Amino acid sequence: MSAERLIVVIFQSKWNLAMNMQQIRFIASAKGINTSRLSKMELIRALQSREGNPACFATDAEGKCDRYDCMWRADCLQMSQKLKA
Repeated sequence: MSAERLIVVIFQSKWNLAMNMQQIRFIASAKGINTSRLSKMELIRALQSREGNPACFATDAEGKCDRYDCMWRADCLQMSQKLKA
């Protein structure tokens, strides 16, 4: 991934914008996580665990997550709503 692309990933995570699978795989690979055969939800939960955070991605059915500093918040709330429906 180019430096320009890395900046986009950092920007998206900082401002809680949804990321695509390629960006998530890049981050996971950089943190030593084997990304093959993992869904988006599994990858993000693995990243949360690796970073010492609760692996809570897409578990908030109410859409009232209080973890405003989480880099996965936008994706999480979106996925939670899809799973709820």
